[in-house]
Amino acid sequence: MSVKTKRSSTRELAIRVTAGQDHMTRYMQTRNQIKQYEFLDPRHMSDDQRRLYNQCVYIPLAEATQVSGFLKKAEFTNHLGANSFLWIQGDAGTGKTSLALEASALHLFPDNVGAKATRPGKSKGVVYDYAPICCISGQGSQIAGLMRTGCTWYGLDAPRTGSDAGDRLGQIVHHCGTRILIIDDLHGLMHLHKSIDEFRVALNKLAATVILISVSRKDMIKSSVAAALMDETPAAKQIISRTTPLVLSNIHNMEPAEVVASIERAQSLFKLLGGCADAAVIAEWVLQESKTNPRLASLPLVYTLLRSVAASAVGEEETITLARVIEAA
Repeated sequence: MSVKTKRSSTRELAIRVTAGQDHMTRYMQTRNQIKQYEFLDPRHMSDDQRRLYNQCVYIPLAEATQVSGFLKKAEFTNHLGANSFLWIQGDAGTGKTSLALEASALHLFPDNVGAKATRPGKSKGVVYDYAPICCISGQGSQIAGLMRTGCTWYGLDAPRTGSDAGDRLGQIVHHCGTRILIIDDLHGLMHLHKSIDEFRVALNKLAATVILISVSRKDMIKSSVAAALMDETPAAKQIISRTTPLVLSNIHNMEPAEVVASIERAQSLFKLLGGCADAAVIAEWVLQESKTNPRLASLPLVYTLLRSVAASAVGEEETITLARVIEAA
């Protein structure tokens, strides 16, 4: 994309602040702030600092190590001219998107603060924002629509054709320094004739590591791109050959001892003056309740609950109690 464009072209291409990009900027800035609190003694933190930390603390899933390892290896592959893909699958509430975002932010730390660029104003050309992570959704569209959605996420007008939109998105990814691009709701991306080949071409235009997110294979709609990737077509095989699959599980598919240990470990991460004396009891209670309570069906859902309880305990109990957990659940 040339910076020496005519004034009319400049108006067409000038980056605007968009909800998606602005949300990602604030998200990454919060992750940096939380990271800086990680090794602070809670006695040396204000209530507001501890409350923010407990609301946003990164509680890694067991699969986080696999994702981190993939991202490190993928960087080397990208330098060789062929990007790599991670495909995270799982039921609702298993933490697919959160895992992708958290692992990506951690991988890029401390280089993950969204830096606002100076707007073009009367100058010619496009001034790009720095956006190391981009997250777009494939819900309710086709390949061309996904590419246009990507352009819009960055704040640029999208070309009408899918091919042109893919070209422009590839340019924006490069100019904005995007290193990880997350495509959420892949199961909502509709599959039409030749769309898998279009998807392959589009992915090749993105000079970034791509994380695909979808429901489990059993829940994929047959007309979706996600389901079509399972077919033995040449285009699908080319994508899958560069893809690392990762399937997340609900609690009922995990070993009870692993679940209890994970919940106890999660409680130890919070910044509370009184610690978490009921950690073992809470973990056993959650394990039993997860069999009937859909709000406790997966570790990410449990972690969300514990974050809320830990944040509300600041300035009050200063500990996570079983009674508070039962009340919140």
